[in-house]
Amino acid sequence: MKKWILSAFAFLAIQTYAQDMHNHDANPNLSPYLEAAKYTSGLSKKHLYQQAAWKQFQQNYPDWGANMDYYTGLPHRAFGTPIHYAAGGMDPLLKAKLFLQNELSGFQLPISEFVVTRQLNDGKYIHVDFKQIHAGMEVLWSRTTVRMSQDLKICLFGTDAHRNIPVLTPAISESQAIQAAVQAITTTVINTEVQSQLKIFPLPKEGKYDYRPVYAVTLYTQDDKITPGKYLTYVDAINGEILYRQNKVVHVGFDVKADLYPTNLFAPLANLPLKNLLVNVSGTNYYTDLLGNVVVPGAGPVNPTITLSGKFIKIVTGANGTTSPTYSTSNVNNGDVVDFPHSSPNATERHMTCYYHANEIHDHMKMHLPNFTAMDNPLTTRVDRTDGNCNAFYDGTSINFYTTANGCNALSLVSDVMYHEYGHGITNVFWDDQGTSFDNGGMGEGYSDVWAMSITKSPLIGPGFYVGQPNSTIRRYDVNPKIYPQNLVGQVHADGEIIAGAWWDFAQEMISGSVTASEAIDTMARIFSDSHYGLANGPDGQEGQVYHDILIDALQYDDNDANLNNGTPHFLPIVNGFAAHGLYLLSDAELDHNEPGVVNAGSTISLQADATVNFPAFLGDVKMFFREKGTT
Repeated sequence: MKKWILSAFAFLAIQTYAQDMHNHDANPNLSPYLEAAKYTSGLSKKHLYQQAAWKQFQQNYPDWGANMDYYTGLPHRAFGTPIHYAAGGMDPLLKAKLFLQNELSGFQLPISEFVVTRQLNDGKYIHVDFKQIHAGMEVLWSRTTVRMSQDLKICLFGTDAHRNIPVLTPAISESQAIQAAVQAITTTVINTEVQSQLKIFPLPKEGKYDYRPVYAVTLYTQDDKITPGKYLTYVDAINGEILYRQNKVVHVGFDVKADLYPTNLFAPLANLPLKNLLVNVSGTNYYTDLLGNVVVPGAGPVNPTITLSGKFIKIVTGANGTTSPTYSTSNVNNGDVVDFPHSSPNATERHMTCYYHANEIHDHMKMHLPNFTAMDNPLTTRVDRTDGNCNAFYDGTSINFYTTANGCNALSLVSDVMYHEYGHGITNVFWDDQGTSFDNGGMGEGYSDVWAMSITKSPLIGPGFYVGQPNSTIRRYDVNPKIYPQNLVGQVHADGEIIAGAWWDFAQEMISGSVTASEAIDTMARIFSDSHYGLANGPDGQEGQVYHDILIDALQYDDNDANLNNGTPHFLPIVNGFAAHGLYLLSDAELDHNEPGVVNAGSTISLQADATVNFPAFLGDVKMFFREKGTT
């Protein structure tokens, strides 16, 4: 706690924000986690930082701070000067368990219910993660994490564990849960799935969690006859209530070349190489390199068959296509250039453009995440779908692009839309590959935009979206920044603009006489991709906490000595970029002071204020804003 003497000529004022909750989807995502409303309601966390368990920890590690969870009372994220913890020796897993058990003993964590989900050395940090299994049921979003430096010093921990869960007995069957989920959907349900193992859902209620057993039901739908839906629905196993719903379908040799659009259809066609492309000669498969070149042993000429499919992308046509277009030619000699010709309907400039840019984003991702291999297989890419319009989406197994219709261009012709959709694959598969699921829709949309902007180095998403309008865009990040919490509206694309804008503005903060815009974006992209290993995540409605976790991860993956308390190489650009979107490192700061009473006009008012903050090491000075009572 720190104290200040503040001088002013009137009274302190507190500004509050209203939240506009709306969603335009046929079946809106549902979540009970309305963190932004809690944030603006003025609920205090001060008592959580006064807990005996936390005070006990801080006696041993006085410069550590934490972001406390309002409902569990546990440190959701904590960090400080790295701790040399001898117990556990050179075994990260044992060290993590002993640290949680001994150093956080006052919190009475349910250590016996922790199950390891990840033990990973990402080259910078060593991660040990757990989830909680209570009475055979997974507790949703119950991650506990311990992060260590390469010399096994503990530099961050956090726990979303749950204590004192009561006995939970289901009262409805799987079939009744499916029926309840279907009845809550307004569009045609094509298929259903239900997991046989119940889960525990922490339901926020009156300042604490009410623990409910739930069935995880997945509904496959056709929303508005335009876009398919894949709704993960948590159904209360006692009363059949829908507690949570989220749509998992997420929207907006010789050389081989093809004519395609390098950015969008308002730019001229260009003859560009097709890399990673499948070429068959005499029954043997070969692949083109990054320059579109393929080397076939022996003397020419050869008679190749070229398929618009390769190591990482498989192009098909329409909603049900399964076969990629091919082109056969003969008498190809060393040094020749073979152009894959356009042909309708399966090998148009849309197919060529989509193949090219989908490979670009894959290789861009690999440059930043070289050890991530789960996307190194052909992703089905559907071009010219005619069962909808004005959209593109990722459904967990493919990326999909509708053809030109209803005033919208085919989004297979817009490069950054392809980068965006592939970006959904990156986040979903990366988190899954690390032993957890990716659950926050706003973060997912924002991260897909960041992947796109990190390639185009432009704040514009979807230029050329509308027919005949080359300057039209879907979103842009150079004007009208979205700010938490007032711009959090419960719609994933809009909510994603907050975190995407924070990353973009971090890059803009770095631009100077010695750092170009391109260099700044490259630095941002490196830290952005590295910070994926932090696995920030949470359910819809907890964007404030999730985005704050991202800020901490950004600083940690920028850091060069595992100690955030002494700053990082790009500390100010990061915190300023995030602060421009309402995401503050000291998000739990509270000031307490005595009201001065009635004071004569023009008199000086001295206020003694006590500050409670989550990370005291970063608290410098305090500015007071005031207005005269009764004025605006």
